[in-house]
Amino acid sequence: MLSTLGTCYIRLGKTENAIENYKKACAGLNITKGMYKGTLLPDPYANLAFLYLTQSKFEDASEILEFLWQLGNETDPRIFYTYPEIGWYQLYKGDFVNSQNLLMTAFRTMKPNSFNIQWLILSLYLSGTLDHYKIDLYELLIESFPKFDTSTALQALLVANVLESNKQRKLHQKILADCYSDLRQIADELLLDYGFERLPLSTNAQISILMSLDYAVTGGKYYGVIRQSF
Repeated sequence: MLSTLGTCYIRLGKTENAIENYKKACAGLNITKGMYKGTLLPDPYANLAFLYLTQSKFEDASEILEFLWQLGNETDPRIFYTYPEIGWYQLYKGDFVNSQNLLMTAFRTMKPNSFNIQWLILSLYLSGTLDHYKIDLYELLIESFPKFDTSTALQALLVANVLESNKQRKLHQKILADCYSDLRQIADELLLDYGFERLPLSTNAQISILMSLDYAVTGGKYYGVIRQSF
């Protein structure tokens, strides 16, 4: 009941009310190890964590997802591949390879959105496998986003930067077609000579995008790792 109320509040745009109801639902489920009338209910944990992440409350989200991680270990391992939030949790904990594997598996059965695609791209970069998965990311971006918002366009630039020939051209053209004016403004503010209009990206452009991405996803937890990679 509390979980259902939380979902209703989300649809009404009443985030704080939704959070309070999900918190109460999770507190009750903690007592019964995630079970309600014989049924496992992971949704309240994932929904609460997602709301915390939209508010940049990373530690709160991590604490909630610790319970969801335990449910996956102790009760139903399918949880690991059903909720992208688990992939974020592993990223936040520093297990970049496990994070990317969980997210890639989850996105085989559900389309990413402009919020959680960030988790995958950052985990792939931090694990050093962005180039290895560039074709998978290319297809995921083209198929999942009919039109990029500015944030997703910036992340897509990181992918386009490691692609070759026709795929690079196609993705780059889509990025510029969807978000050129916003990207030009960002480039001017960052004093980037060629902005994002040419590939390959300059080192400064890559660092700027990655640090902005890391701040949005973890609060800047991996700034040092990013800087050391260049």
